[in-house]
Amino acid sequence: VAVNSLDTDRVVWSAKVKQIDLPRTLKVLGNRAIFVKSLTTLKIPEGVEEIGSYAVNATKISQIRIPSTVARIGVNAFETGIRNLKLPETITKLPEQAFCNSKYGKIELPAKLTVIPAGMCRDAKMLSDIVIPPSVTEIRKNAFLNCIRLSRVTIPEGVAEIGEKAFGACQKLLQVKLPASVQQIADNAFDGCSPKLIITAPEGSYAQQWAESKGIKVMVTK
Repeated sequence: VAVNSLDTDRVVWSAKVKQIDLPRTLKVLGNRAIFVKSLTTLKIPEGVEEIGSYAVNATKISQIRIPSTVARIGVNAFETGIRNLKLPETITKLPEQAFCNSKYGKIELPAKLTVIPAGMCRDAKMLSDIVIPPSVTEIRKNAFLNCIRLSRVTIPEGVAEIGEKAFGACQKLLQVKLPASVQQIADNAFDGCSPKLIITAPEGSYAQQWAESKGIKVMVTK
């Protein structure tokens, strides 16, 4: 039977299943489609185009490869034991609070993402490493609010705007590298970060002037 969508709440729900083989015809893995606490293995086939919010709830799974065909992904699509998440470049847009409260230690954002949405990693208290691609032009409000293990961030050239409390309450944030392209930073973008925070910025840049106006230590580059 050709199945192209699993879009019913808890369509696969079992306490004993350890492995699920999804059909190659599948296009949509819908919201809350798989709720299997005992599951240890899940392969998402090439051809899947959309993964919904809370699509997979299986805390014993430690690895999942997201196919290169996936173009859309919902909020906290994987409530699993995965700690490192790499998103394919086919995903160009993420929903608000995409990884809110998640337990990822590292997230590699898709290579063609242009906007880091509001609250994307809010309260992701295990996150210590975030890879922001050079395609990003805007980091919106609360994007990394209360990521208490984040210690260093490199914001690539091309980012023009950093929103309110984007890195607020990142208590261990010690090093932030800002590019010359930044033209707007919210007054409270780094409120609640470590008092030892050092911002690296190009000489004469808006980022340098902003940091100095906030009393944040600046390391100037040429």
